[in-house]
Amino acid sequence: MDLINSSVADFTKKLASKTSVPGGGGASAIVAAIGIALGDMVGEFTVGKKNMLM
Repeated sequence: MDLINSSVADFTKKLASKTSVPGGGGASAIVAAIGIALGDMVGEFTVGKKNMLM
């Protein structure tokens, strides 16, 4: 299975199966990538926005 090009659904099916790869490191990596993407989304909404406190 090509983990780089697999869907999240395929990845989670493989993660739940009786194999050692992907393991906890792979699961942690996808969670970190999603967290970074969400942080980027917040930055995209914030950068260039007028300060509403003044």
